[in-house]
Amino acid sequence: MKLSTGIEITQDFITPLSELKSNNRHLNGIRWNKPENFHITTYYFGDTLSIKLNEIIQKLESVTHRHPAIVLEYRRLGFSPGKNPKMFWAYFYLNPEFQKLCNEIANSTQSTMPARYKPTPHISIARLKKSHRYYQPNFDIEAPLFLKSNNLFLWESIGNKYKCIKKFDLGNTDITMQLNKS
Repeated sequence: MKLSTGIEITQDFITPLSELKSNNRHLNGIRWNKPENFHITTYYFGDTLSIKLNEIIQKLESVTHRHPAIVLEYRRLGFSPGKNPKMFWAYFYLNPEFQKLCNEIANSTQSTMPARYKPTPHISIARLKKSHRYYQPNFDIEAPLFLKSNNLFLWESIGNKYKCIKKFDLGNTDITMQLNKS
């Protein structure tokens, strides 16, 4: 099983990202992700033995029970990662609560991630077949300023689809307080 955790993308982000795809249909060599697959990964387990699934679920329940809802601030669209990117992402600013959630997931599941792991909150929009310099996409979309999520999901990736194994409610929080911190 290829497992990962993440937060779901709300419709107010799905709509403009879908428009981005429509506005750039003329660009060849781009494999656009399906809107139903849009998400922000909090942790990637990779290949996992199915006998570990119940243990992972129990540990995620413990983390999510005490962790507040997530609020991320939208940053920009861009190519990623590194010097020769092959991906097109919607970037968000790294929020301390998001980073804490990612690290708690890694620590509670005894992963091998470094203690100071700094995730890059992003939505993978497309994969590029050629160097990013080849593409000149039309970035003209109106995205909301904030993405709010009260849930964490455990997904199994099967080919290019994500199957929800379990949805976890994040603990109570004052979202207004997080917005003021950003």
